This record gives sequence, C-alpha cells and structure tokens, in this order.
Amino acid sequence: SDRLKFAGALRIDQHLARLKAADLALDPFIYNGGATTANALWAGVPVLTLLGKHFVSRMSASALMAVGLPELIAPTSDAYVEKALDLLQNRSKLETLRVKLGAIKNRSALFDTRRFGIHMEAAFAKMMARFNAGKAPASFSIGSTEAF
Repeated sequence: SDRLKFAGALRIDQHLARLKAADLALDPFIYNGGATTANALWAGVPVLTLLGKHFVSRMSASALMAVGLPELIAPTSDAYVEKALDLLQNRSKLETLRVKLGAIKNRSALFDTRRFGIHMEAAFAKMMARFNAGKAPASFSIGSTEAF
C-alpha cells in the first residue's frame, strides 16, 4: 500500500511525465482502460490486463498485442493477481518488461502512425478501386506484407 499513489488531473504532457514514475499499471476490469492504457504504454509503463469477453473488456489486451507484450494479458482473475504479485515482487522481471517496451514501442503497430497512415491510404485506394469497377463492398485486409 505504501507504493500506491493517487493523484489529481494534470495537462497531458504533465500526466505522461508523471506516469513514468509508475512501476506497473494495473488495468481495471471489467471495463479496461482505452486511452489510459495507451498513455501508460507510451510513457513506458507496462500494463497488466485481464482478458474479458466483450469489447470494453478486451481493449487493453488489443493494445498489448499491438505493442508486442502479450505476456501481460491474464486469462483469468486469479492469473491477473498472480502476475501482478510476481511482477511487483520480482523487480528484474518488471525491469525486463520496461526495457522491452522501450525497445519495441515506436515500431509497434500501436504507435507506428506512419505505417497506420500507409495502411489506411491503401484501404481507401482498394475501396475506391472496387467502387470504380462497379463491384459490391466486400471485406478485405491490408497488412504489412502488401507492397505500397
């Protein structure tokens, strides 16, 4: 309990700077953090989440998959508590996760805005090509394996 800190609202730049002081972000459930999880990850703070069964309880798991930290997704509440205790009692594991996050963050699907823009433009081009060819709307995917 002596390591828990509760704080008030700040401007986003100050909030992100303050987040860096955290060891680990414990994602709430059943309603996960969306922007809160992204902010913590951007600040370099690992986030532990519980995988839920509906959209609002899977948002943080999606962010962790996109950033490359699936090991921080707990499948059950018991596993969540176990992982939290393990990470908070094993500082070297937690530091390894922080280092990994720092190394992969900027090139991850979650924070690579350039790649996102390229994929979005490719999707728009594909949709327009279908439309201009008189084809009906259809599902498709744009991935990093496609040439742009």
